[in-house]
Amino acid sequence: MPAPNTFFIETYGCQMNKADSASIRALLIERGMHESNEASSSDVVIINTCVVREHAEERIYGRLGHYRHIKERINPRLKVVITGCISRFSRERLISEYEVDIVADVYRQADLADRIASGLWEERTLNENGPYRFKPSEIDPAHPFKAFVSITHGCDNWCSYCVVPKVRGPMVSRASQDIIA
Repeated sequence: MPAPNTFFIETYGCQMNKADSASIRALLIERGMHESNEASSSDVVIINTCVVREHAEERIYGRLGHYRHIKERINPRLKVVITGCISRFSRERLISEYEVDIVADVYRQADLADRIASGLWEERTLNENGPYRFKPSEIDPAHPFKAFVSITHGCDNWCSYCVVPKVRGPMVSRASQDIIA
């Protein structure tokens, strides 16, 4: 299969997920890909997921069923990629039940972009590997005066009701000179 040319991103959850999607978008564009406004005609659909809210998780599984239908009946070349918080919980289920092509931790955005842009689909998972690396802040193309500036990632509090430490890992802070830049 030739390397993909177009991608479509769906984002569920918090502002961090929106910032992660902006980073993935920028990384794919840097690698020569083009963002599409239509998922069904794209080469790759990337779903950036949330598990903090049950409703978001339910919607993600519904969307995966929708994309499986598109792969079967409309666009057999479509590749489906899952990243975000759900990737730590359900790797095997996502691959076997929903036929997801790649499941990637939030720590592996640059590796994910490399793999997508190169059309490398053999290895189905990208797990956490090494410390979290902050990406440059991306300007919102729709609002060029606005950008997400991540200052921390993860959490160390382990509150009994919260999954953030489990899905985002331990808290790391961005260097102040990077935030200012």
